[in-house]
Amino acid sequence: MSLLPMADASASVKDKIDTLRCIKMRNLVGAANNTKWNELFDETNNYMLNVFKQSH
Repeated sequence: MSLLPMADASASVKDKIDTLRCIKMRNLVGAANNTKWNELFDETNNYMLNVFKQSH
Protein backbone atom coordinates (compact mmCIF):
# COMPACT_ATOMS: atom_id res chain seq x y z
CA MET A 1 0.00 0.00 0.00
CA SER A 2 1.28 3.41 -0.94
CA LEU A 3 0.68 6.60 0.99
CA LEU A 4 1.15 8.60 -2.20
CA PRO A 5 -1.91 9.80 -4.15
CA MET A 6 -3.25 7.57 -6.87
CA ALA A 7 -4.70 8.44 -10.28
CA ASP A 8 -8.24 9.00 -9.04
CA ALA A 9 -7.17 11.33 -6.21
CA SER A 10 -7.35 14.48 -8.32
CA ALA A 11 -8.40 17.59 -6.46
CA SER A 12 -10.70 18.76 -9.23
CA VAL A 13 -11.93 18.23 -12.75
CA LYS A 14 -9.83 21.25 -13.75
CA ASP A 15 -6.67 19.35 -12.73
CA LYS A 16 -7.59 16.47 -15.02
CA ILE A 17 -8.37 18.82 -17.91
CA ASP A 18 -5.06 20.66 -17.41
CA THR A 19 -3.17 17.38 -17.29
CA LEU A 20 -4.80 16.09 -20.48
CA ARG A 21 -4.04 19.42 -22.19
CA CYS A 22 -0.36 19.12 -21.25
CA ILE A 23 -0.26 15.52 -22.49
CA LYS A 24 -1.72 16.60 -25.83
CA MET A 25 0.58 19.64 -26.18
CA ARG A 26 3.68 17.51 -25.59
CA ASN A 27 2.48 14.61 -27.78
CA LEU A 28 2.64 12.21 -24.86
CA VAL A 29 0.60 9.05 -24.64
CA GLY A 30 -1.92 8.70 -21.83
CA ALA A 31 -2.73 5.41 -20.12
CA ALA A 32 -6.14 3.93 -20.88
CA ASN A 33 -7.65 4.42 -17.45
CA ASN A 34 -6.94 5.10 -13.77
CA THR A 35 -6.10 1.44 -13.15
CA LYS A 36 -3.22 1.62 -15.62
CA TRP A 37 -2.03 4.92 -14.11
CA ASN A 38 -2.14 3.37 -10.63
CA GLU A 39 -0.05 0.43 -11.85
CA LEU A 40 2.48 2.87 -13.29
CA PHE A 41 2.57 4.87 -10.04
CA ASP A 42 3.06 1.69 -7.99
CA GLU A 43 5.92 0.45 -10.17
CA THR A 44 7.62 3.85 -10.19
CA ASN A 45 7.30 4.23 -6.43
CA ASN A 46 8.62 0.72 -5.81
CA TYR A 47 11.57 1.35 -8.12
CA MET A 48 12.44 4.63 -6.41
CA LEU A 49 12.14 3.00 -2.98
CA ASN A 50 14.56 0.26 -4.03
CA VAL A 51 17.02 2.79 -5.47
CA PHE A 52 16.86 4.78 -2.23
CA LYS A 53 17.42 1.67 -0.08
CA GLN A 54 20.43 0.61 -2.17
CA SER A 55 22.07 4.02 -1.93
CA HIS A 56 21.83 4.18 1.88
